[in-house]
Amino acid sequence: MLEKASYICFLGFGYDDVNLKRLGFDGTKIYNQTILRHESRVYPKAKKIYGTAFGLKHAERNRISKWLCPIADRCEKRLCFGDEKQGIVDFLRDKFDIL
Repeated sequence: MLEKASYICFLGFGYDDVNLKRLGFDGTKIYNQTILRHESRVYPKAKKIYGTAFGLKHAERNRISKWLCPIADRCEKRLCFGDEKQGIVDFLRDKFDIL
């Protein structure tokens, strides 16, 4: 499913390393300018990765960013986190025209 995604949006996700690996984010490198790599599968790069960050401090968001996009200068602009005090509904209203 992720291999065809233009956008990836994490809502209420804990960003646990194990779960990120299961989704294909290996946190070590970008293979052939893709964001995701999982064993033998290579996923096309997503245009944008969104995610809520409720309760996450700046250092925690930086750690997660490195897992999602290890080579920051290549995809930093594609990562978009919500504010640490922003819940899911406020995040969606702020980032997407849903209402």
